[in-house]
Amino acid sequence: MKKQISIASAFVAASGLSLGEIKVNEYLSFEGFVDVSYAEVNSNLGTQDESDNFLGVQEVEIDWLFNFDRVGARVDLQHEDNIDRNFVEQAYITYELCTGSNITAGRYATMLGYDSLERTGLHQWSNAYSIHNAFIASPLTDYFLDNLAITPAYNQGLKYTYESNGNFFGISIQDGAISDKLGSYDPDRFGGDNQSSYGLEIAGALQLAPGLRWFIGGAYEDTEINDADSNYVLNSHLSYETGSWNFGVELNYGESESGLFAFQYVDEKVFQAMVSANYAYSDAASITGRISTFNHEEDIANGRESDGLKFTLAHKYAYTDNLALVNEVSYVDGQVDDNDNDYDSLLFGTSLLFSF
Repeated sequence: MKKQISIASAFVAASGLSLGEIKVNEYLSFEGFVDVSYAEVNSNLGTQDESDNFLGVQEVEIDWLFNFDRVGARVDLQHEDNIDRNFVEQAYITYELCTGSNITAGRYATMLGYDSLERTGLHQWSNAYSIHNAFIASPLTDYFLDNLAITPAYNQGLKYTYESNGNFFGISIQDGAISDKLGSYDPDRFGGDNQSSYGLEIAGALQLAPGLRWFIGGAYEDTEINDADSNYVLNSHLSYETGSWNFGVELNYGESESGLFAFQYVDEKVFQAMVSANYAYSDAASITGRISTFNHEEDIANGRESDGLKFTLAHKYAYTDNLALVNEVSYVDGQVDDNDNDYDSLLFGTSLLFSF
């Protein structure tokens, strides 16, 4: 039977839970996906007009899941074809202290952010705070305006989590937090000199009512990228599911001494907000509408500023349990610098997603 598309799938994917793995034996199973995408972007910045497109395998992922009673492990192997990169996305060991209480060590995903980090957990093609993908040429690239999401992605460390009846608490001590997006420090160094860093993530969620869940969390990081820099992000989102409708609201605020969010090596302040609605009009199909906004500002003399408003309409259809098609149209209108340098960008993205 075809799966009903709902916002719960995004939460499951972001939580690292299995969506239907193939079981090899009682100790080993695996899952994954193949994403074949086409994207086209038309961007205008002042008098500069440019269009570009991409067609190909955007991402392949195979996840190996190990289960030995109270001890489990996960290894996610990923290939990104557009930049020809192969890497280990996640690799961690989990020990169950008691029901709902776990200790995790290794490389794992952040607890922050409304959007799933996995393609299989999204209703749309792009995330809320991206203008276009980094592999597509645009005059906006010179302003670092491709993906403006400020929440972390993956880091290495030690994490404690507890979950019961929809309520959640987690704390993670790790080698970094926000700098994982920059890639200019040594991820194997925990504190010390020579471009090392350390970070802390804390998050919690409350089940306020049936279908209504509130999440709040934050990440702090101290790095040696530029002598002595510190960065932090606060993230909160509210999700509500009722019948075939799913609603989400998110707020982000961040400050970076080293300009990790969009600009580089400057003090920067960021505010972001998003509201979305998803309607599953059948067991196989849903439509999503989303409005998101972002403002990035340098806190120095003659600093730069960028802001934008993004409108997204997306459709997702599951042909089978394993094959889905996602189509999206997004329009972004904004401004960079203080000299009224306006820009706009029109994105069309489609993804054929095979999952197993």
